[in-house]
Amino acid sequence: LDARTLPPTANVLGVPASYWYDLEDRQPLDAARALDVPVLALFGGRDYQVPEADAARWERALAGRQRAEVVRVSNADHLFRPGTGMA
Repeated sequence: LDARTLPPTANVLGVPASYWYDLEDRQPLDAARALDVPVLALFGGRDYQVPEADAARWERALAGRQRAEVVRVSNADHLFRPGTGMA
């Protein structure tokens, strides 16, 4: 996918390559910074799909922005279900 050598209709992990190309093109931090509405970014502390590094990136991107907050829910998994240990 890096070189986009697959045709957009090629199946990659059960979805068309065009899905992955579109996902790669998105810039969510830039989009969030450009919003003129309050922004709340939630991260689960037990979420292995969205690692701590992503939460830190969002924190840096929204730092100093008035109506933006990044919240970590330490005992929550990817679906914000509470628990302990590996989700």
